[in-house]
Order: sequence, then C-alpha cells, then structure tokens
Amino acid sequence: MHQYGIDINTLEKFITKPQAEEKDWGRFCVAVDLPEYRLEQYEISAGKSCELQTARGHEVTIFVESGVVRVDDIELTAQELVSSEGRLVIMAKEDSIVYAFHGPAEYGSVYHQKSKTSDFRDKYWGSIETIVSRDYAAKRLVVRKERHASFEYHCRKLESYFIHSGKLLLRNRAGRGEDRYFELEKGTATITPPGLMHQRGGLEDTVIIEISTRDEDGDSYLVEDGAKLPMPRLRQGYGGLDRGSEEYKGRRICFDIDGVLRTQTDGDYENAQPIKEAIDFINKLYNEGFWITLYTSSFMGRAKNDQKAAYEAGFAFNKKQLAGWGVKYHELFMGKPPTDLLIDDRALFYNQDWAVIEKEIRSKLQ
Repeated sequence: MHQYGIDINTLEKFITKPQAEEKDWGRFCVAVDLPEYRLEQYEISAGKSCELQTARGHEVTIFVESGVVRVDDIELTAQELVSSEGRLVIMAKEDSIVYAFHGPAEYGSVYHQKSKTSDFRDKYWGSIETIVSRDYAAKRLVVRKERHASFEYHCRKLESYFIHSGKLLLRNRAGRGEDRYFELEKGTATITPPGLMHQRGGLEDTVIIEISTRDEDGDSYLVEDGAKLPMPRLRQGYGGLDRGSEEYKGRRICFDIDGVLRTQTDGDYENAQPIKEAIDFINKLYNEGFWITLYTSSFMGRAKNDQKAAYEAGFAFNKKQLAGWGVKYHELFMGKPPTDLLIDDRALFYNQDWAVIEKEIRSKLQ
C-alpha cells in the first residue's frame, strides 16, 4: 500500500463504507483498521454501557463528539478526551457519540487524565483541532460548504478520514498526473497512503474525524495553494478567499470583544451579555462583504499573560459563545495583551454610538 506511482484505476480501494453493528447498548462501527492504527465509532444510548479492550502494546484515546459519558470513573462531555490502555467501560449519561483512536503505546503517555482538544486553528476553509499527537495522531476537521483546502501530499504520513457528518468532495491525483474525484457521504472512510496527492472540499458543511501515523508539519508538501486557486468541480462561493485576497483589500476590519460585542465583566466571561446593536452592525458588515476579525485579551489574566494557555482555556468557549449569539466573522485571535489604552495607526476612535462608528468606517474605507 505504501508506495509511490499509485495506479489511477486502483483508487477505489482506498475508499470504503464500513457497516455499523447493532448492539444492545447502541451501534458500533470499525471505521478504519490498519496495522498502524484503528478507529472505532460508538453510538451509545442514554443509560447504557459498553466495554473496550486495547491490544497488547497499544493505547486508546477516547473522544466525545457529542453527549456525556463516563469512562471508568472519569466524566467526559463533548470535545473532551482521555487516554488509557487495557480494559475500559464507557457509560452514556445521555445519547452519545464517541470515537476511540487506537495506536502504539508511547513511553511517557499520561493516562486517566481528562483533557480537551488542542491547537485549534481557524482556517479559510473551516477549522482543525488536535485530539492526540503521538506516534499516532487524531484530529477533528470542519470543512465549510463550498470551501476547500490546499492540494498536497505527504512522504511519510499515512492518514484516514471518517466522515462524521456532511458531504465531502475528495480529489486524488495518481498515475500520470491524472485526477479522480469522489463524493464522500456520512459514514464513508478513506485511506491516503504516502505520496498520494489529495484535496478536500465541502459539498456541505462537513465534520471529518482523522486518524494517522505521526503528524509532522515538515511532511506536508504543497501542490496547489487552496487560498489562491479554486478546487475543480467544487462550486465556488466563498471558495479559497482569505483576508489577503484582492476582494477584501480595503475592507478588513478588526473588532475587540469585551466591552464591544459583549458586556465588560472584568473576567467573568461566562456571565457576559451580548451587545445586540454591535452584533447586528458587525453582521451587517459581514453580509456586505467585509472581512471580520475578532481579537481579544480574554483569559489572558487567568493565564498570567501566557498566550498558549489563554488560547487553550478560552478559544473553544469564545467560539461557542459567539456562535450562540449569532456573531458572523471570519477569524478569531486570542492573545491580545491586556492594557488600559491601545494606540494604533489603524485604530478607529471608539464611540458607543454605533451610527457614528458606521459613519467613520464608511468614510475611511470608501
């Protein structure tokens, strides 16, 4: 399987539709089963439990996609995870979907300790977050409808997708530089061996659960930049545009969050209230084709000005809160230093009269 010069006529063997098994506790599916790693999906009904056993010399990372479960004596909610080895019992407190990532046990791995996903990145095509990164790796990717990533390949990494929801357009290039396209629906699994060029695009908003061998930034080789070039056969709406695209030049605006989009609470973000007039205005700009960036110092105080710690503690919270209020934006940045005043040559004098702010923005960006 792991070779270059893949025959274009054999690509179908890398795409499967694994069948789920009905269990007295719900449904079970082996999404991918390779010597290097194994991915399982558990759909567990409320009040039911199931057992999981790792192979000798292997460990497992349990990730909750939705619902609430107990893994032995550890309670996990959506987007939380725990690693372990041996025999485990998973009990669902409500209807839950859980993924189990099996890979080689690694010296120094921390077991039986609850954690969250890490390294969350907003991308022009959606988002990506890391579930586990060891000799095996796992990620959760969201690909937005009509958006696409870059066309790339890996020399060492073997990876697999499982389509949790939505519908994905997969482009592979093999043989004599020939392209093949596959429409992947919910429940489809893929294998991408080293050397196989691949690109993903959203036919619908799509959630991908990825498992792979060790993930290394230096093992990704760009063939086509998705931020600059369209993906063939994918209807271009937003497409690959990013903040640097010509379409957005002169139309990029950055907003603070605390005291601007939500009430100032001196760090009590959980009890902050949305400022509706501000949100309505930002959504208006977004709909008119402005690129909206949000930049916040939230959680920097709790993290003692450690940007990475603030990101891990507050990024997912901010995303969820903003989504709940219906805020439209393109990217969110954490790590703004907490200050009493901010002086910037591109700053717009802040005034709580949003009619005045709109007038100033429009006069400067004409």
